Parts: sequence; C-alpha cells; structure tokens
Amino acid sequence: MVRRALSKACLFLLFLFCLSPWADPAAAQLVPNGYQLITDPQGTAALIVAQRPARSATAALAQGIAEVASAFDAKPALLGAFRDVRDQTAEAGFRTTLRRVPVSGIAFADVSGGVARVGFAFDNMQAPAAGVLRLLQQAGHIPAASGGATGGSPGNWRTMQYPDGSGTVRLPEGWQIVSAVKGAMDAAGPQGRIFKAINIQCTTRAGAAQTEQVLRMAGMPPHLIAQNFSRIIIADPGDPVSTMAAVAAQNSAKFDDGSYRFLRLIQASPVQPPPGLARAAFIDHEYTLKGVRERSFAYVAYTGDFGNGTWGYYTSGLATRSETFAKNFSLLYEILLSAQTAQHTIQERWDSALNSQREIAEIRRQVHDNRSASNERIHADRIEALQGRRVVRDSATGQTGYANLGYASEVVRNLNTQAGWARYQEIPLRDLVR
Repeated sequence: MVRRALSKACLFLLFLFCLSPWADPAAAQLVPNGYQLITDPQGTAALIVAQRPARSATAALAQGIAEVASAFDAKPALLGAFRDVRDQTAEAGFRTTLRRVPVSGIAFADVSGGVARVGFAFDNMQAPAAGVLRLLQQAGHIPAASGGATGGSPGNWRTMQYPDGSGTVRLPEGWQIVSAVKGAMDAAGPQGRIFKAINIQCTTRAGAAQTEQVLRMAGMPPHLIAQNFSRIIIADPGDPVSTMAAVAAQNSAKFDDGSYRFLRLIQASPVQPPPGLARAAFIDHEYTLKGVRERSFAYVAYTGDFGNGTWGYYTSGLATRSETFAKNFSLLYEILLSAQTAQHTIQERWDSALNSQREIAEIRRQVHDNRSASNERIHADRIEALQGRRVVRDSATGQTGYANLGYASEVVRNLNTQAGWARYQEIPLRDLVR
C-alpha cells in the first residue's frame, strides 16, 4: 500500500508544466575551443560541432562530452546511446541546463577516413524537434528529407506491383523487385534487401537417401540422380537457428555461388508458430555472403516431416551490411512492412517480437508505425525515446507539459480520473513534427 501511494505521488510530481521563456542558445555560454557554433535560422536550436582525427566513434564522443561541459551549466547527462558494430557511428541522447533552462538533444560522432565529426545538437525542452533534426541533417549525421537513395531515408517512394500481380510493395528511389511469385518477393537497393513470404519445400536427409535408393533401383543413371538433387534443399528441421543456417547454406550452394557462411547468433526469440507449423522464431544474426559481412533480422517458421521425407520452410526478413545495420534498419523495416501479398498464410507478430530483441528494440525506436512517415517523423521517435519524455496536453487550457515517457500513460489516466473527463492527452513527439 505504501509503495502504491508513493508511486502515484511520484507520477503526479513528474507532470510539470514548464512555460519558461527561451532565449537563443547562441547567446549562451562560451563555445569550447575547436568547436563551431551553428544555429537554426527557423528556430532556437543550436549545434556545436568539431572535427578531429579518430578511429573510434565511441572514444571521440566520450572526449567531446567532456569538452563541451563548459558550454552548459553542467556536464550533459546521457539518456541512452548506441553505436554501430564497427564503432564508426555513435549517438546519445543528453539532457542538461543552459542558463538554468532545461535543454536536451542528440550528441553524435561519425568517423570517416580516420576523421571524426563530433556534434551536439540541442534545444529548449519545450521546443519542437524539427530544429534539432534540421541541424543534424546539416551536419550530415542524418540524411536530409529530400536526399537521394544514398541516405537512410531516401525520398521518391512508389508503390510497385509484383510482376505476377500477387502483391504490392512500397519502394524508395534506387530500389527494385528482384523476384516475386505467388506472394513471395525479394527486393534490393543501396541500403540492403528485404525478403517476404519465401516458401521452400525441403527434404530430410533420410528422405533424400530413400529417394536416391529408389531411383537407383529403378535404373536411373548416377548423373541424372545427381541432377535430380541439384536443386533440392536437403536439411533436417531442428532448432530454429540451426534450421535457418542449414537452409541458407543449401540455398546458397545450389542456387548461388555457395559463399554463405553463418557467423554468429545475436539473439533468437522463439514465438508461437502459426497453425500447421511446428516451430517459429525471430532471429538476429550475422553471416558472410560473397565475402561481405551482413546482419539480418528474420522471421523463420517451419513444419515437421510431412510423413514422406519432406517439410516446409517459411521466412521473411531484412538484411544489410553489418556496419550499416543501425543506420538502415528503420528504412528496411518500413519497406518490409509495406509488402502486401494477395494471400497471406502466416500472421507475423513483428512488433511484439521486436520488443523482445534487446539490440533491435533500441534501434527500432527510430521507426514510426506509419509506413509513409517522413524522415523527420522517423527520427522524432528516436529523439523521444532517448530524451525519455512525452508531451502531455491539457485540452481545457491548451497548455502542454512533459511526463516521464515510461509513466506518461499512467500519469494521463490519473489526471483524467481526477478531472472526471478526458481532459489530458498524450502527444507523441512524432505527431508534433510536420
């Protein structure tokens, strides 16, 4: 009872209306030596940025955080961070005060050619996210909304119909459908590739041996028997990870150059299989293909032996170079979710599965549920998660304030219970960015 009472009291204390006037950060504290100050001409956001020799984005960012402490009232407090697998890009949300006014923003370090560009884009916590986003785009940390296909969120999206008419997919500039038949499709572009509803009939090793024996007894020449098995996936269904790796290796050997090599499992999350299937899982993993290290997030589901030595395998997912996975995940995920087939046989639970994937759950914070979301709306999700706060609006007065992101829903429920009507509303940051 005491714990519950304290919890409610704390939740109400978290909801504070902050209507302090905001001055341009450019007029604030001294910019550290070696840093350049850039301000947003359309708002009050500011960016302090510098370049220096570096090999590690994480080390460059840590050094930068120590250096810019003098630009604020106190050293920035980190709210959350990520880096890519090669440590060439690092990013963190931060919060501090500037002339006693709370500010928050995004700190980043991007390493290219042995040179790191380190920056801190920030604004008053009351200000819209658009200003910070514009400065991050200007610094080259995130692609501009009008950018081409080389960035993480290219423009000029179009809806493409599968050649056989069995489905559609929305693709950005530079992407194309590689193949599509009966609802199964794979597409590729500069940022990676996606595959949807790929169905493969496989043969168990015992089934293949039995078939080979029958063919030999029937007098079929050995070279024709070999030809018969040359395009059949021969593998036994086991646990989801080993099954996926075995099918991928066989597929590479028999339909490609045979260069596929499974490298490591990052995380596997078993899920309830659809009716008629034996096992299913979401698998985050790395492998090499044609000498390139890639990372893939895939849904895998499969049957048991049908009783005749064969079984069915199904997969959907996305893949990109390992070093660009964090950067390209949101785009690839958006494309994957846009793929609509005329006939679905499996109901995938992508959203709930992603929440159980520790690394991907962090990356996914930049993804917006609206498949046609603009670049600003996608990155607004990431900023909101890193800042750890959500806007709450009083519909009676029009005033807005902030609540801790983890407790915002409960804060709003308690406030509306006190008011006796739906007076207060949560406003996700993505809905405030236009």
